[in-house]
Amino acid sequence: MARVYLFDCEKCGYRAQVVGGAAEGLDLGVQTIHCADCHSLHDAVIALKVPVAASPNVNAPHVEDVMNQLQSIDRGPMRWEHFELACPAFSEHKVKEWRHPGKCPLCGFFLEPSALPFREWN
Repeated sequence: MARVYLFDCEKCGYRAQVVGGAAEGLDLGVQTIHCADCHSLHDAVIALKVPVAASPNVNAPHVEDVMNQLQSIDRGPMRWEHFELACPAFSEHKVKEWRHPGKCPLCGFFLEPSALPFREWN
């Protein structure tokens, strides 16, 4: 089970809803990234379970799109598809992995996670 937290910057007020590192569920793997061009944190899809018959995807889907899809009980044979780290806003942006404890992408102050998760997923 993965948990998404609200990370707040006490210095500049920046807020992000991210896992805060790497997380895996039954059908999805994500990694929090710092995009140097957007100056923000995102959760990037790094692995996704897809039907065996699906054509390979070059670009990873957005986390929100994957979360909003309804899963069928009988999906048939599945396989894992893996993706390179990429910014969901623009794949050519410069990104790097981000893990808690980590610094705010705007001011460099350490971000604090909320005490309780914002969202949980399997």
